[in-house]
Amino acid sequence: MVEIQSKESLYKDVLTLAEMEDNTKHRLEVDSAFEYVEAKCRRSFAEHVPSAVKKAMSLLVISNDQTPNVRSESVGGELSITYSESVTDAADAYLKPFIRARFR
Repeated sequence: MVEIQSKESLYKDVLTLAEMEDNTKHRLEVDSAFEYVEAKCRRSFAEHVPSAVKKAMSLLVISNDQTPNVRSESVGGELSITYSESVTDAADAYLKPFIRARFR
């Protein structure tokens, strides 16, 4: 996976982007996001994690604390909720340039 020193840097960068504190729960969420990203992109980021990939990971970490499929909510006189087809849509947009093509 990621080397110890660069893993610490990865935790720091992703949690800073997500504006979350560094604790065990959030580190597990970063690990989960890292696994999702590598599976989605069909490549390893063990050597270097690009900034866009870190941003995607931060969005995935943030989405863990939100109600599934809710894209936005507003309460100002009336309730308005917008639903998303996938909680990973925004993260996937950042990952698009890094996804390897699959040939069958």
